[in-house]
Amino acid sequence: CWQGVHPPLHHALGAVWLCLLDRGSRPGITADPLLRVTRSPCPSPVALPPGAYPRENPRAFLPVDWDLARFVRDPRDRFPLRYPFTVLRALRAEGLAWGIGVVVFTYLAAVTALGPGGWAILSAWLVALHPQFVFIASSLGNEAATSACGALVAWLGLRHVRAASTGRRRVRAFGLGLAFGAGLLAKVTAAGSGPFAAACVALAGPWNLRRKTVDLAVFAAGAGLVCGWWYARNVFLYGDPLGWRHLLLAYPHEAAGRSLASSYFWTIREGRFPLEVFMSFWGKFGWMTVKLSPATYGALAALTVGGALGALKAVVHPGPRERHSRPLLALLMLHVAGAVVLLLRYNITGTPQPQGRYLFPALGPLMILLAAGIRSWSSRRAGRRGPSRRLVWALVGSVLALLLVANGNALLALTRAYAR
Repeated sequence: CWQGVHPPLHHALGAVWLCLLDRGSRPGITADPLLRVTRSPCPSPVALPPGAYPRENPRAFLPVDWDLARFVRDPRDRFPLRYPFTVLRALRAEGLAWGIGVVVFTYLAAVTALGPGGWAILSAWLVALHPQFVFIASSLGNEAATSACGALVAWLGLRHVRAASTGRRRVRAFGLGLAFGAGLLAKVTAAGSGPFAAACVALAGPWNLRRKTVDLAVFAAGAGLVCGWWYARNVFLYGDPLGWRHLLLAYPHEAAGRSLASSYFWTIREGRFPLEVFMSFWGKFGWMTVKLSPATYGALAALTVGGALGALKAVVHPGPRERHSRPLLALLMLHVAGAVVLLLRYNITGTPQPQGRYLFPALGPLMILLAAGIRSWSSRRAGRRGPSRRLVWALVGSVLALLLVANGNALLALTRAYAR
């Protein structure tokens, strides 16, 4: 099966959890005829013109309600739940655990970058109230695991830079490698955090070529210990570590190379890269078929642009209270840049996949930068009176209220869609 190229961490842990939940004399949920749980075959989609990308439904070769009616409506899936839906619902606990990990690791990374206090708490809340993240962490999938590993890498990397003058340098580098390897064992998109992690190892402490070479080797050894066996397995089976050629065989009609200058990357309309990535990052649910309202997307766009400009301002022209955060925020930008480059590379060389969830390995760093951007706009300047505390609270409260409204909009849209 073409799905066999995907790293196994989420699937292996899910299988263990399923065995614990669905044990005993029952034949198991896979034997239930109404669930139609089958082994995933190699797909045979309807052919599309090379490079084509449907505007209304990004995966038009699938039924429009493919992800909305996967299971037949069953009275056992109503309160009180009955088997096998007790098991199916409980399987989501794995995603919830990973989701909690993302919030915790984001908070710890934010404390390291922004200092303890309200701005670190805001970073954690921005993750916890992120509409698409809430949806993903409430379902089955490897995105929550990848997001948790990405946030863990961010925290350990920043902590390593901060603690450069203390001992146990190589132990920290090895631990950072283990976290990075765990991400690669969850999903290939975690590779975007590699440049950030390597930069943290290289920049920690005074420069010495021999010392840094050894530190980077220790970091690489930690990553290889966790995930090296999997990518060696892919080389043996498919001829390349990512199984890329085998994956592209599943969709040969779409696997057309495209230039970064093509209209696909620069046309601002739904179904094209910029708008599709933005919408699906904040909230385009199911298989990118259930959307938020236009007004909600507009407000989220204003928040994104304002936060990005504020974060850039905090790095390029920081205030007196922001200077200690400047190098760490720049490193977090490298973390985000790695995820963006990987997403672009995927869309240039492979099938068109403008999915914002591919940026989720950098979700923690993105929300820390967003909080830093909000702080930058509300910070005091030397010799100039800054905004009142009341105004700062109003700004932060407006951001959190927007995310609560977005989650309410998402819940309403999903309820309507899945009730069909």
